[in-house]
Amino acid sequence: MRLLVPLVLAVLAVMSVTATAPPARAVTIDHLTITVTANGQTSTATFQIVDLNGAGVITVPVSSSTLSRIQSAFGTTTFAFPGSFTGTFTFGTTTLTVTISSTDNFMLIFTQAP
Repeated sequence: MRLLVPLVLAVLAVMSVTATAPPARAVTIDHLTITVTANGQTSTATFQIVDLNGAGVITVPVSSSTLSRIQSAFGTTTFAFPGSFTGTFTFGTTTLTVTISSTDNFMLIFTQAP
């Protein structure tokens, strides 16, 4: 599973936004589906993401190396949904095709962590 480390870290960062949502605020719950295909096998998971202020923009700080891998794989670090984005990560001889998609209306922006 070392091959999925950058993607998993990014997903965990997104998930941490969900875990820290204060209950007293009016928040928006969006859904993000991630599909990973490697060696002919596909796995799909859907995550709930909390938009803390309901602005429709979710910013996720990640390490510079993870940000670089996301940029290289997808050609962007900003994802406007609804829609679908497919990227390719290569680790040695293994290639992972990753698709992130949502039918909800929000923007997901990966930025470099301070």
